[in-house]
Amino acid sequence: MALDIKNLREKKLEISIEELAKKIDLNVEEIKKYEENHLQLPNNIINQIIIKFDLDVIEMAEEGYMYSTPSFKAWKFEDKENIGLLNEEYEDLKEHYKDLKKMELENRNNDNSEILKNLYNKKILILDQLFSKINKPSISLTGASSSGKSTMINHMLGDSTLPSNYTPTTSVSTKIIHIEDKPKFMEENNTAIFKISNKQEKMIETHKLHDKSYFINHLVEMGELNIISEFGNHEGEKYKKRKKELIDNDFVIVCYLDKPILKLCDIWDIPGTNVKTEDDYIATKSRKGADITLYLSTATQFMQLADMQYLTDILKTSSNYAVKSSEIDQFENVFIIASQASNVKKGIASTQTVEQILDDRIMELWQSIDHRHITNNNLKTDFSYEALRNRGFGFDVLNEKTQKTVKDSLLALLIKIVDYRLNIIREFKENEFQRFNDLISNNLKELRDQENTQNELEDFLLNKEKNKKKNSELVNFIVNKATTYKESSQKDIQSYLDETLEIENIIKLIEIKNFGKKKKGKEQFTNWFQNEITYRVENILTKYAEKFSEDINDKLEAVAEKDQKQFKVNQFNFVSSFIGTLSSIATIGAFSFYFGTLGNLGGYIFLSQIVSGFSAIGISLGGTATVASTVSIFGGPMTLVVGIAILTGTLVKGIIDKTAWKKDFAKKIVKAYNQKIKPKKTEDTTYKGLTGKEVYIYQSEEFWNETIHSLNVKDFNRKLNETEVELREKAGSDVIELKSIIKKVEYLKFV
Repeated sequence: MALDIKNLREKKLEISIEELAKKIDLNVEEIKKYEENHLQLPNNIINQIIIKFDLDVIEMAEEGYMYSTPSFKAWKFEDKENIGLLNEEYEDLKEHYKDLKKMELENRNNDNSEILKNLYNKKILILDQLFSKINKPSISLTGASSSGKSTMINHMLGDSTLPSNYTPTTSVSTKIIHIEDKPKFMEENNTAIFKISNKQEKMIETHKLHDKSYFINHLVEMGELNIISEFGNHEGEKYKKRKKELIDNDFVIVCYLDKPILKLCDIWDIPGTNVKTEDDYIATKSRKGADITLYLSTATQFMQLADMQYLTDILKTSSNYAVKSSEIDQFENVFIIASQASNVKKGIASTQTVEQILDDRIMELWQSIDHRHITNNNLKTDFSYEALRNRGFGFDVLNEKTQKTVKDSLLALLIKIVDYRLNIIREFKENEFQRFNDLISNNLKELRDQENTQNELEDFLLNKEKNKKKNSELVNFIVNKATTYKESSQKDIQSYLDETLEIENIIKLIEIKNFGKKKKGKEQFTNWFQNEITYRVENILTKYAEKFSEDINDKLEAVAEKDQKQFKVNQFNFVSSFIGTLSSIATIGAFSFYFGTLGNLGGYIFLSQIVSGFSAIGISLGGTATVASTVSIFGGPMTLVVGIAILTGTLVKGIIDKTAWKKDFAKKIVKAYNQKIKPKKTEDTTYKGLTGKEVYIYQSEEFWNETIHSLNVKDFNRKLNETEVELREKAGSDVIELKSIIKKVEYLKFV
């Protein structure tokens, strides 16, 4: 049963909020939130009210103060052939992966073959990459605390699995997966807590939990659903005990349930975005890589400034399926949901329908974002108001029509993504599996042709010291270039910020954008201005990162051309070896741009192509650095905090004339960007003492520092040593040992 606390207090009990707070375990602010947002009281509080005021439950129900809570009905989908096919492919891949890991472990203990070790690692990397592309689509629900995320998930699942009272219960992300996907070694436990260093780019990769070593290395605790409330709550006992570990680790609760919707997707319940800085960080990191994002904002307070800024970031970073699939529309994987929609009708001052609220606020969002803030030049994007408005939905657990609209749209998209995944599998098998098999064939040929391999080894040893020297020269070259571009980008960013954060300049921009002087207009300008600064700073870094890529490209091409003059069949290729080692840091700093120029290949995939490519004389890298694509360097919690701070005190009183407000508003913006950040003890202190303006400088400096510090000539020389061991093995194995290695190498082929 639910309780209409506001009407009960005012009409029946005839007491103030303060008087009620003295009687129950809620303070004045908490009661206000429950009343203003028409939220459901916890049962223990309802019981307290009944007992303290000696109320009759039947009488309260008859008078309309007490009513039945809505029942949850699990979302089901029509069985499709392709869903079954994807699940079969996933299960086959999972078993193949487990077998390969087991075989790799056995051979590691039984022999020291460098050839096998490298081939195992390369095949596992391929499978890892395919795994990440074809696992079940994931849905993340995000938005401000108390926007109804957990309630909506419970509606999708069909029961009250997750805690859904208004308080910011979720201090960690919770991922909900179908029971059939549970690792067997969890036995009777259906819920587990995992942690991973927050220095890692990704959260826990749940498809890897079937690897027992990965599972154990990251496991914190196993149990049942009670872990969710005990650990996934700021006041939970397990959370309090582990809170210190949150400084260095990201925690994820993984829950395995037998629910129909989970056969089609995994669901992320993400922390609310407006309570604690650490929750903002977890929310931003958790939704990265999600196939579908549902952003919830209560209909009665739909899309405030903070919502606009988070949505801008979501639109910018969400996977652009429209580019990848002709079946999926622009932004179809982003749902902007006005939750608790029935509360609009209950509100006394309500003058708009939910649809009108969606129309107006999405229009304001669209007007506050430039097309270039969302996309880069390499992606064709329809950023029209209509495209964005189509992603707006009302939703309420009391209204079946709103439920059906969201449900049908979401299930239809999930099935499209399943079809897209199957196409990826087909392409992967045709291309990457075949490339790996070609690599296997080349290795087999070399193993069987010991005489030629012996010549290759002699040639390698003759040039090894020269190659070490080239490694050192190239690393120094790249470090020097990164250092130069770091200084240049810092100087340009500082100059841009100084010029932009001038009062007169901001006044001109206010006049150009012409959003108006009302609160909503100021919110629109604030969102636009924040996005504009981030966009311009990103462009400065992008410009120098592309130059950095071109310099590396040109240098490696020059080395390759020089080497080709002495090129021999099967000769060790220095450039491919160097790039192969470089690929291990492909996602760090400016290297993300460099490897972006070579296609979305990553790690081994790129290396296999370059190795096979360099087997032909005269191959060139082709100047591919000119097609570098922009990556999102900034965004997320820090820039959001800076942007939200700007709005403080913008409701200006006592306007003297029609233009005075612009100068006053511009002053507040400049002040906000020059104000030092003073985080609380429980918050991230990375930017403590810096101004919002200085944060951009700091982040750009870190971008280049990471690039520089990731380079170590020892890593490149280690690659040379590994190659030597591999060549010696191929050239010097006895007949029996050779046959054993050949048999194991043959087994590694994809069939």
